[in-house]
Amino acid sequence: MIQQTFAVTTQYACLPMSTLLKKQYKSPFPALNVHRRDKPVATDTIYSDTPAVDSGATIAQVFVVVKSLVTDVYAIKTDWQFVNTLEDQIWTWGAPTKLVSNRAQVEISNQVKEILHAYCINNWQSEPALSASKLC
Repeated sequence: MIQQTFAVTTQYACLPMSTLLKKQYKSPFPALNVHRRDKPVATDTIYSDTPAVDSGATIAQVFVVVKSLVTDVYAIKTDWQFVNTLEDQIWTWGAPTKLVSNRAQVEISNQVKEILHAYCINNWQSEPALSASKLC
């Protein structure tokens, strides 16, 4: 019965080898401490030449749940704030099963890879589009 249970459940945790078992209410493994949502999330960055009225931001980071098309938009001022918006997205709605993105430099950075690895989130990038100069 126990082997069948392990076969059909997701195993994210690993226990340290120790003879002393400590009573813990929160796991030291970060993926177990966050709500999970079983849906992939697509993200992209949108640039504007007109600043926002309230914050003056000219960049927006868009997150779209692939199956339900629920959309979250975060106003950011620099590309590198993507890391903060990704953490906010995970904190607010839970960790998705997969992050779908284009191969933007910030979206494949080491900081993002560490976050995705810590929360057991798969990563998928589309192929870069050919520029007009390469087509001619």
